[in-house]
Amino acid sequence: MHCLRPTILLLIGVSPLFSVPKYTIEAKRLPDHTLLIPVRINDSGPFQCQFDSGGSTTLVLDSEVAARAGLRPTGAGRSAGAGPAVVADQRLSGAILAVGGLRISDPTITIFPLGTGVPFDCIFGAGILNSFVVQVDYAVPAIRLYETANYVPGTGAVSVPITLEYGNPVVSARLVLQPGQTVDAKLLVDTAVGQWPVALNKKFSDAQSILTRVRKTVEPPFQAQATGGAIGLLAARADAISVGQFTVPSPVTMLFRNESGVNLPWDGNLGSEFFRRFLLTIDYPNRRLFLEPNDSFREPPAPYDGSGLWVRGSPGKFTIARVLPDSPAAIAGLESGDALVSMDGVAASDLTSFQIKERLYRASGRCTFRVRRGARELSLTLDLKAYL
Repeated sequence: MHCLRPTILLLIGVSPLFSVPKYTIEAKRLPDHTLLIPVRINDSGPFQCQFDSGGSTTLVLDSEVAARAGLRPTGAGRSAGAGPAVVADQRLSGAILAVGGLRISDPTITIFPLGTGVPFDCIFGAGILNSFVVQVDYAVPAIRLYETANYVPGTGAVSVPITLEYGNPVVSARLVLQPGQTVDAKLLVDTAVGQWPVALNKKFSDAQSILTRVRKTVEPPFQAQATGGAIGLLAARADAISVGQFTVPSPVTMLFRNESGVNLPWDGNLGSEFFRRFLLTIDYPNRRLFLEPNDSFREPPAPYDGSGLWVRGSPGKFTIARVLPDSPAAIAGLESGDALVSMDGVAASDLTSFQIKERLYRASGRCTFRVRRGARELSLTLDLKAYL
């Protein structure tokens, strides 16, 4: 009879085969691929915060949400972003944030209106976590925080250098505008930009003559808002964008047509429509990020609006905000100010803004609208067409 004795293997000085996060933050993924995380402020909440790798080291809390929670500002300041103005804000000092088991003392908290209809209470600047290696997992979804000494990248992860500008990660990228037309750009890693892979600043676009080097530009039907006010936009579609060894084809590219209220040290933004195709890891202490393709890597490029129509509001209160001239929406007879009763047979009260966009952001197809115009209800049919 043989005795089975346990074998003890002692490994000295060998790196672990995988990393174990210090903290894991559960996230909710919106249809535009941005992520929301629950955050408590002074034990109030939880508030649903958009996770923003372009938000520096600041948490921005909506004014009305703050008032309802009894979070009173203690000072004032000024904020700037992609919009044309530097705007006044309020500040809350001495607060404590709680997120995923981590408690953060006295972060920068700015209070001002985020606007109507946004699906979150606050914006969480990922730079708040800049002492960690921050992993953004779109597939699960989750945010994982690793201590620098304990992080080991996955076998399929590719390292890409970054710089930190105003506390934000900036990466080098190459855009192929059309065959023979390429441009290199420094792009802000911006997980808060959801539906569009790329946006380019006006100063950079003008210096590189982007408007004359892309095949086509069109005016979007919607009005974009950012810190500092409304942003003028044109839309184009480049042939490809590359970061490191990875290339994503046919990205919709938004071209800002106004200058920021401050001199931004990057050329544009690279958003979640690009990064959702990867397990994204931002190693703040070592100035690098890792891209590891996930199951979404080969999914088709983002669709663009096929209607020329902008619908604003909330379930049951959607209104046609704008109709571009000569667009499919205009041809269908839709008008600004029409109140949406139903779309494709679904009552407006049962629709979300994301579901409306999904129906409109197609290259072809048909949408049926029932709208209220004054005392009348009208049934109208819209035939979508490809703009880009």
